Amino acid sequence: MFSDTTLFFISIACVSFLVIMLIILLAATRMKGGGVGWAAVIIVITTVPGHLINVTHDYYITIYPASFFTPLFIPSIWFFAHAQMDKSFRFTTRSLLHTIPAFILLITTSSLLAGKMESNRVWEFMFLRQFSLIICFCQLVAYCFALFFYCRKRLKYLDDNYSDSDYIEIKWTIQFLILFFVAFLSLFLVYIINPRTEGLTWIAPVLNVSLMAYLVYVAIFHSTTQSPSRLSDSPERDGKVGENGHKNRTTSVEMSTEQMKDICDKIVDYLQNSKAYTNPDFSINMLSQEIGLHPKNISLAINGYLHRNFFGLINEMRIEEVKRLLRNPAYTVDGIFLECGFRSRSSFYPLFKKIEGITPAQWQKNNT
Repeated sequence: MFSDTTLFFISIACVSFLVIMLIILLAATRMKGGGVGWAAVIIVITTVPGHLINVTHDYYITIYPASFFTPLFIPSIWFFAHAQMDKSFRFTTRSLLHTIPAFILLITTSSLLAGKMESNRVWEFMFLRQFSLIICFCQLVAYCFALFFYCRKRLKYLDDNYSDSDYIEIKWTIQFLILFFVAFLSLFLVYIINPRTEGLTWIAPVLNVSLMAYLVYVAIFHSTTQSPSRLSDSPERDGKVGENGHKNRTTSVEMSTEQMKDICDKIVDYLQNSKAYTNPDFSINMLSQEIGLHPKNISLAINGYLHRNFFGLINEMRIEEVKRLLRNPAYTVDGIFLECGFRSRSSFYPLFKKIEGITPAQWQKNNT
């Protein structure tokens, strides 16, 4: 399909792009900005050694780092997703279990190639290629399902317990994970259809370039992307709060529709009078302390009676406050979203349009 020279230039171009974009992203984000820089580091460190095989054709130098780092790619994405979604996540000794496939492949590589001349390694290189692909495919399937259930559980927890609209910005992480799994599933499908295709030589680096290009897009168009500090809370710890530090609150119980209605009336009355929703860090635990009810009861009542989550309720009240202020021509859109509880313009505008169907400026024009 392609000559060796063409494949060489494709590989060198992709590797160069990855390294240059990594430098640019690290300089722009300073390893902050919601993990964009870390995602770029993962892509480069775990994939470039494999691409260098196509560039140097010196298997003795490149096969060992490629054997070790390639199986670390998908586990690194796993740790990245956890760090993005939960700031209390820490890398522990137990986490090293995820590196076992990398050490297995490295040891296998060393055992097969030890003491053999390069001209006698044809079978070994073919075996290692097959073995590496099998390991990566098994990782892809296992981690894909595990991350799906983790992200689903985590996002539901955030929706039910927090009002900070900036957390919408971390959803780029979900989009990145989807793009990642689709890209590498495509790579494996190409291999299954034609295991001998040389397309694998150039498809892999091109897919990595696509992932890096998406990170550049995120850094440019979502410059406020961040993981709010409240993400340090974990579902497990929050579930125990009522037993330790807040004995004055009613414990979690099963409730009737009438009980849920009474709780929701109490919640809405408190929020309307206190305007606590204008605090961008307002959470269900703060509300729990103010009205003396267990967080689980609050969440159950909001979900069961109002048919929405805590995030939706608080942000709808913020939008109503924005609309109230926008009816006064003296106010401008850019001048009010902060005082209504939104941290940034980029989180306010999409939410307003989602609820009202039009932009804030259009709404103000139609209602003043």
